[in-house]
Amino acid sequence: MLLESGTGICFFDAIRRTNKNARVVYFRRDRLDTIGASNYLVKLEQHLSRACDLVLVNSPRMAEHLPAGGKLAFAPQAIDKPAFDGCTVSPYPRSSRNAVAVGNMLFDSVAISAMARHSPEVMFHLFGNGMSGDYPSNVKVYGERPFADIIPYIKFADFGIAPYPMTERELYLAQSSLKLLQYSYCLLPIVAPDLLAGARDNVIPYDQAGEGDWKGVVERALIAARDPAWRDGILSWDESAARIEAELPRPAASSAGSPAARSLPGAAGWKAQSQSIGS
Repeated sequence: MLLESGTGICFFDAIRRTNKNARVVYFRRDRLDTIGASNYLVKLEQHLSRACDLVLVNSPRMAEHLPAGGKLAFAPQAIDKPAFDGCTVSPYPRSSRNAVAVGNMLFDSVAISAMARHSPEVMFHLFGNGMSGDYPSNVKVYGERPFADIIPYIKFADFGIAPYPMTERELYLAQSSLKLLQYSYCLLPIVAPDLLAGARDNVIPYDQAGEGDWKGVVERALIAARDPAWRDGILSWDESAARIEAELPRPAASSAGSPAARSLPGAAGWKAQSQSIGS
């Protein structure tokens, strides 16, 4: 049985009661306290991290505050490479300058407004629910759209934006953020808060505490040379699924108790491993 971050973890005890031999794997995609989950779910997750047969995390930092004794493994984030590769038609007018922001998690509308006000020659395209704000006329809000419709806006943009209002707690997004991988696969410079500086070579940071040169930030993104190495190590979903399958507990081990999972490396090992796969 596979459980995802969120209310689904409430069914863990019911799964065990229904089938005591069921192997339960928990995909820890986000920190529950970051996405606004209840304190009950946050506490329940601590229990799950020891009781599940395996916990998969998509960032080294996602494992840091879990209690000892759980069976943990690294399952890196991935993207739909064929969908991006098959996209060949730009939605943008010829010779226009365009920025794209996808997804509303921890969305900083104030930063978007500031960028747009200081760069009226750039059109800013926002995809996702809950992105309303006091924007200038060069910001277009599309709301939620099918992912296939969004792909060309990402692929042919001049740069991507990851406007996370971050604290140290959210640093796991440096490895787990799907938009960072999608932008990088499309060779886009990424405008992002300074806490993500150095997370990827294509990040153009801005000062979250009070950026004084928004126009300069945007200009650096517009003129950045696109490096094919930005794609290195980004996995397709098929590649990610193969890695996850390799980590799953095997039936033969269940009769002898909970199967062993690969142990987590130390901090240096995590860094080397995550860099080697580009997450």
